[in-house]
Amino acid sequence: GLLIQMAVFGGAFVGFGLIAELRAGVVERMRVTPMSRIAMLFGRSLRDVVIMVTQSVLIMVVAIPFGLRIDLGGALVTIALLILIGLALAPLSYTAALVLKSEDALAPVVNGIALPLLLLSGILLPLALAPEWLRFLSTLNPLTHAADAARALFNGDWSNPEIALGAAIMGALAVLAVWLASRAFSRANA
Repeated sequence: GLLIQMAVFGGAFVGFGLIAELRAGVVERMRVTPMSRIAMLFGRSLRDVVIMVTQSVLIMVVAIPFGLRIDLGGALVTIALLILIGLALAPLSYTAALVLKSEDALAPVVNGIALPLLLLSGILLPLALAPEWLRFLSTLNPLTHAADAARALFNGDWSNPEIALGAAIMGALAVLAVWLASRAFSRANA
């Protein structure tokens, strides 16, 4: 759960750095280059994902002496799942930053989306005792499936259908997010 939470906040808050670069003219200079817009945003997002993966591996290694038992294959696939989460959220954060162009406007948008998604995922609070309507909403949340997949992977439960479902949903969201962000980046006025 902690790894999913770190991926969510790590990806969701990267747009703040882009706003500072917009003000400094860095983005305008990038946009006039003949480089592909998808490559620009995918590169920025991959940088953010590499940082998040490094932090995740460090957390896993530090947790081993405290009793964390890891299925190595499951941990590797969980890292791949975290990469998909980062590639879904970082481009969306960049898109919001390009549209809003203000930290004051971006903060409530990011928090207003990330916190409910995180709360409905069952990472922070177990949903077993939640009302039926809240559990139903939780099934619509992509992070619920990602968190369930990560739990199954860490437990070595490779037959759990949530693994394929979580990976498919996050993969589709990552592709959609990169596409949306590249369109926003090529249309944005710096």
